[in-house]
Amino acid sequence: MIRTTKHVPRARAAVVAAAILALAVVDELEAAAAAPAMGPTLTSATPTEPFEDTRIEGRVVSEEGSPLRGVTVTISSEDGEHRVRVFTGANGRFSASGLDPEVSYTVAVDALGYQAETRSGIRVEAGTAVTVDLQLEIAVITLEGVISDFRVRETSDVDYRSRMTLAGSRTRSDLMDLPQSINIVNERVIQDFGATEAWDAVRYAAPGMSMRDRRRDDVIMRGFRTRWTFMDGTINRRYYPTPLFNVDRVEVIKGPAALLYGQNSPNGGFLNYVTKVPQLRPDRSVRMSAGEHGFLRGEADFTGPLLGDDSHLAYRLIVGWEDSESFRNFDHVSQLFLAPSLSYFVTPETSVTVAYTYTDDSRAIGYTFIDSSGEPATLPRDFTISDDGHGEASEKHDVAVTLLHNLSPDWSLRVFGQVNKLDNHRDQIRARGLLNDGRTVRRDARSQLQNVRDFDGAVEFAGGLDLGGIPQALSFGAEVNRISQLNTGTVFEFPELHLDLPAFGLTRGEALSHPTDYQNTWQHSVFAMNQASFWDERIRAVAGARYIYLSAAGGADKRSEQTAQVNSHVARRFGLVVRPVPELSFYLNNSDTFQPNAGSLGEDQLPLPPSVGTIWEIGGRFEAFEGALSGSVALFDIVSTNNRMPDFDNPGQLLLLDQENRGVELELMGQIEGLQLGGNLYKGNAVEPDGTRVERVSDFTVGVFGRYDVLGGRLRGIYLGVGANYMGDQAGSGGEAFTLPSYTVANAFLGYRTGRYGVSMNVNNLTDADYIDSAVRYETRVS
Repeated sequence: MIRTTKHVPRARAAVVAAAILALAVVDELEAAAAAPAMGPTLTSATPTEPFEDTRIEGRVVSEEGSPLRGVTVTISSEDGEHRVRVFTGANGRFSASGLDPEVSYTVAVDALGYQAETRSGIRVEAGTAVTVDLQLEIAVITLEGVISDFRVRETSDVDYRSRMTLAGSRTRSDLMDLPQSINIVNERVIQDFGATEAWDAVRYAAPGMSMRDRRRDDVIMRGFRTRWTFMDGTINRRYYPTPLFNVDRVEVIKGPAALLYGQNSPNGGFLNYVTKVPQLRPDRSVRMSAGEHGFLRGEADFTGPLLGDDSHLAYRLIVGWEDSESFRNFDHVSQLFLAPSLSYFVTPETSVTVAYTYTDDSRAIGYTFIDSSGEPATLPRDFTISDDGHGEASEKHDVAVTLLHNLSPDWSLRVFGQVNKLDNHRDQIRARGLLNDGRTVRRDARSQLQNVRDFDGAVEFAGGLDLGGIPQALSFGAEVNRISQLNTGTVFEFPELHLDLPAFGLTRGEALSHPTDYQNTWQHSVFAMNQASFWDERIRAVAGARYIYLSAAGGADKRSEQTAQVNSHVARRFGLVVRPVPELSFYLNNSDTFQPNAGSLGEDQLPLPPSVGTIWEIGGRFEAFEGALSGSVALFDIVSTNNRMPDFDNPGQLLLLDQENRGVELELMGQIEGLQLGGNLYKGNAVEPDGTRVERVSDFTVGVFGRYDVLGGRLRGIYLGVGANYMGDQAGSGGEAFTLPSYTVANAFLGYRTGRYGVSMNVNNLTDADYIDSAVRYETRVS
């Protein structure tokens, strides 16, 4: 597939989109007038009028029960005289009328990534309908090799809604069976919105989120800073936004989840990136994107058997690069990404995958200055408090090995090991405050080198058994994580910036300090979780615990006297899911989190106490009209202690704050024929014990997104869509109390696809609004 993204002037884009949409509507009306519902194409003579109501209809779903949209259904008479081709709608349904009752028919279904299904010898009676429902199995042998409880089967998403995930239980589960709020932003959403970073897609599809620092994956979820993200269930440490070249989906896990993910799980939730793995089915794609401000991006993804169709060895090679600037002075992003991987399918029950990832990322993200009123200082739109030649560069190497083995039909084993090396060099100019004249910014320059070395290992089992007639789903295992980080740097004087007469091309002055520190942290943990099912699996009770032991040492460098820090905690989880009918479920969740402030020292140079959080959450999910309409609601209350925050009144020091957030989230998604619409709403109240609003948290967000596909006629293959995000006002951070204003941002896309080829256009910020999408200290990023 070749995909071109073009950021074009909005007026021109609107005219082009309106013209194509008008043509699509006219063509659809012509097709509807000329053909029966679902627009069947007859390749032979159309049957006579008496047989108009004689039809074959049905529904096509996956083996997991999800409707499959856009699937080709071919209905052929066994005498070879008649052949009808139709396509399934949003709910997986198809219908073909005008059939001859004098002959027998064969119904054949072909869907990418699934085994073909055929039903023969179907007879119809005049004036009646025959129902043929088909459930397609994933093409196990040619698509994926070993099927494991520890992997979500990779398929080509054609819809925005995904229902299977590993996030809520560490094993493959249906969202309807999980006692936790989880959003899945799949590859279809990522591609449609031309997302190069997760925030570009999750802002529409996941409620209760705001951006803290656009220079990295620093988001706030349900009122709490996430700090780190995860990749395939393991901590994902990096100092730049995670590239999406090899990402199949982004899972948004809400609330504390220390049982599932250990001490690295934040209080409000986190992002988990699920990566693409080698496939035995050959597949190749190439995408090229270009846009304004010198935006260029390319990516290639190749997978298949390495040594012929009968090979037990599959490969995947993903290459990506990006080079772009922006309307701000000195902004740029330059990125090179390489991800080769190999899977050896030893037997039908055993596979070993080795994956290497290399990222070279260089970027300068300009911030302007925000005053105590909460408004950006009156400055040109391209203004930045930085200077030429400043930014940060990162180089990351990651090697991961995964063994999957099915011990029996009921039990699976996963063994995982990963090492990574990350070097980050920053040359940044930071605002330190505003002088009394209100127009002069104090600044300093910081040169910092961070060397991070990680190791992560895990062994876990998952399976089921029957105890006294009660089905049990068990998972248990052990993990070890080690992070070694050395920070060295120098803080320099840097000339003040006069907002009315800014001068650039300046050089830094004398060195003010040489901050350096070393951290070496080990985490060991064991966990067990059980899910017992009652009342024909309509009630599921989930309970589990994880014992975490963490030891940390720190000092000025590796050779200095170190300060030991030891913490332990038992994280627990209790959940209850009631699913009286397949289309409806209710859940209760009570779990906690544990985040040691390892490597952090208080003003007295003693270790800081850990942060502990607890959540109570109740919610429900539903499906209606055979999956064409779905939704969820969640009410939550999160209380957390000792959340680490920078002390703006005392640079270099930290504050420990208690926080609470109580709120509600609503989501709704509907599909009808070629139209998909989704929306979500979040209302919270994130406060400190004295009622002060938590900084950089929006208490009200709304997201809507949708896509329309032309399913028939001459314009079949054209699609277009839009996404809009409303972000309520936020409390500012640093200096006097102020409020960041609310904003609404909307993006749109238009594309055409035929077979494996396509072209698309994305238009960002349709209203050309200036809005603040992230702010840190006195700095804000206006988009």
